[in-house]
Order: sequence, then structure tokens, then C-alpha cells
Amino acid sequence: LTLANERQRMARDLHDTLAQGLAGIIMQLEAVQAHLDKQNVTRAQNIIKGSMSQARKTLAEARMVIDDLRMQGKDQHDLADSVKSEVNRFMEATNIPVHKKISDSYQVSPFLIEHTIYIVSECLTNIAKHAKASLVWVVLDQQDDQIYLEVKDNGVGFDEKKNESTFGHYGIIGMTERVRLVNGQICLKSTKNEGTQVTVTIPLKKE
Repeated sequence: LTLANERQRMARDLHDTLAQGLAGIIMQLEAVQAHLDKQNVTRAQNIIKGSMSQARKTLAEARMVIDDLRMQGKDQHDLADSVKSEVNRFMEATNIPVHKKISDSYQVSPFLIEHTIYIVSECLTNIAKHAKASLVWVVLDQQDDQIYLEVKDNGVGFDEKKNESTFGHYGIIGMTERVRLVNGQICLKSTKNEGTQVTVTIPLKKE
């Protein structure tokens, strides 16, 4: 089930980044050609500027997907370092600043790290794709024998009552499944035009 979910996520990410991004650029270039045929050079130049911006955004998102696939194959055993690496990759790809509050290293199982990093990655990827945020907060802490994770942004958010989730149906399903596998709890809160907050608590096994 986990492998099938991973394949679905990879296919969805490639579709949402490369396929949709390139399709949008193609439509913009076709519009440029149409305006040039009509000698409307000024309008064509404006569309080209938009195409360049779209191309940069698509490239940044594609790099995040590729980096995520590469990171999954690495042997990491420190949760704090893994989260910091994920956040740094997000900032490099998007130029969106992140306020980090990540406590000292946690020596936890690779199993817990894998699922926790997936959740962080899913949150950050959807912020990059949909939130239109200018600032992100990431908190990782240990509280009463449990891991506390929070990812928050100041983006467009959505109306929970209307179920207009920027994460998308499969993103929420994937995170929920991961949290269940580590016996944790997840809470997603959002308000339209006021951002989104995802909090996760994961119990630590006592030795």
C-alpha cells in the first residue's frame, strides 16, 4: 500500500510540475506567436516575461520533486537534521523564507524519520504549489514523550467548511496514512486568506 501510494504521489507530482508547467508555457508561447503575427509586439513582450516567470517556477518545483526522490534513498538517522535539510531545499528552490524552531537532534528509527519527512515534504511542496505564501514557519520539538511538528504559512488558505483544500485530496490521504503508521495524530487548520497550519504529534516509544 505504501509503495502504491508513493508511485501515485510521484505521478501526481510530475503531472503537477512538469506536465502542467510546460503546458502553460506552450499556451503562453502560442499567444506570443499570435500577437507577433498581428504586430502587437508590446503585448507579446509582456507575455514572454510571464512565460519566463512560469518557467522558473516550474524548474524550481521540478527540482524539489527530484531532490525529494534522491533524499528518499539516503540513510539518515537524525530527525532534526533531516527536517533542516528538507527546509533548506525548500528555501533554495522557492526563495520563500522559513522561520525554523528545531530542537536538538532526535535519534529515532529510520521508519519514523521516513514518514515524518514525507509529511514535512508534502506540506512544503503544497505551500510552493498553491499557498502563494511569503513566509513559512516550521517547528520541531519534543513534548512529553512525543514529537511535535508544526508547518504553517501565511498564504491564501482555504475555507474548511467548503473543503477547498489547497493540499488536494491525495495529499491529505497520504499524510493521514503516514501519521497512522507511526501511531500519531494530525490536525489541519486553515482560513481563507489567512494561511494554513498542519500540526502532527507522534508518540516516542519508551525504552
